[in-house]
Amino acid sequence: MKTAKNILLFFITIYFILITTGCASRIAVQDGVTTTVVLIRHAEKTAITKVLTDSGKRRAKALPEAVSDLDIAAIYSPNLVRNIDTVKPLADQRKLDITVIEDNPDWEAVTHRLVSDHPGNITITNEIRGIVNNARFP
Repeated sequence: MKTAKNILLFFITIYFILITTGCASRIAVQDGVTTTVVLIRHAEKTAITKVLTDSGKRRAKALPEAVSDLDIAAIYSPNLVRNIDTVKPLADQRKLDITVIEDNPDWEAVTHRLVSDHPGNITITNEIRGIVNNARFP
């Protein structure tokens, strides 16, 4: 039980850090409509195979509880096993499809979809580097 609480506390801490550093940004796409994009990192992976470690699997299973107060409309993930496995428990619990971000995408198009396909809602993605480094939000 203590481990589950620690995992939950970890995700909540990361969520609040992301919000306060601007990684969970609120973006106006229409007058008076705000869409929230929450960026998360994939859970811990092995150095060689790049799949989730046991600790990473536990954190992925804890993700739904960590974001239980968010009404998430969509989940986006790169087409990598570690990323898909991180958000799969959340997708399963919420009965949401995972929208796969293909390799080498047009990052402006991806961020546009994150916002414009879900106006007024919350989207979550575990693709941070490509979005932060290469894209401009509308």
